[in-house]
Amino acid sequence: MLGDVRVAPLWISSFGYWYSMEITVYIEIPLQSEDVCRAVIKAVEPDNRDAPAGVSIQMMCSKSILRATVVCREVKVLTCRNTVDDLVEHVLIAARSVRSINHAFKSGHEA
Repeated sequence: MLGDVRVAPLWISSFGYWYSMEITVYIEIPLQSEDVCRAVIKAVEPDNRDAPAGVSIQMMCSKSILRATVVCREVKVLTCRNTVDDLVEHVLIAARSVRSINHAFKSGHEA
């Protein structure tokens, strides 16, 4: 479930006016448990460190809900959108993998 999306325009004066934009995207994804949430964050953490310049990603678990905040400063809207899309895709893939591994361990079979 995608949460709130906020766009904060800033006008900056320097030899005239130009438009600098900050986009903040709040994402909430319900997961199976807090342990799964923490495992998913740990799995996607390396991808988040390689986010494009001007994009920052913060993630945390609130019980079994993964909460992510993506802040895009002075980047193209498409860059921000693609980053959010990639993040959600990676989170969902990691969650499926963790569930599959958990199921395999519980049932005593290989994943």
